[in-house]
Amino acid sequence: MAQAFALYRLGRREFLEAIFQELDGGEHTQAAAYLLEVEPEDLYPFLQRGSPRARRAVVEALGRIGSREAIEYLKPLLRAEDPDLVNATNLAIQRIERRERAKSAAPEPRTRPRRVGKPNGKPLAPHQQFLSNS
Repeated sequence: MAQAFALYRLGRREFLEAIFQELDGGEHTQAAAYLLEVEPEDLYPFLQRGSPRARRAVVEALGRIGSREAIEYLKPLLRAEDPDLVNATNLAIQRIERRERAKSAAPEPRTRPRRVGKPNGKPLAPHQQFLSNS
């Protein structure tokens, strides 16, 4: 599975299938962890196939790494027959919305103006400039 993930990271998207198949195997935890390192749009096709357990892992990963775009792919799962899958989908959508709200509400980082000289207009020596900026 590590080799499949390495090949995926090298641009071979077809190797993501091997990781998806392990979501039903004995290496579920490791496979689910790999999903957190995948591009969200590469996970969308896996939402419509596989076992409820595998789909739930994909939904949970999208809840952690997905953007607002992922919500549109998740919404059809709100009508799934598996209640655990529906609950995971609700939680994933809430996480994405919360993260997006936090991003838009975050203030711009404040920066301190760089000090390049003394108030009397005399320039500082290079070693003094460094000390005055810290």
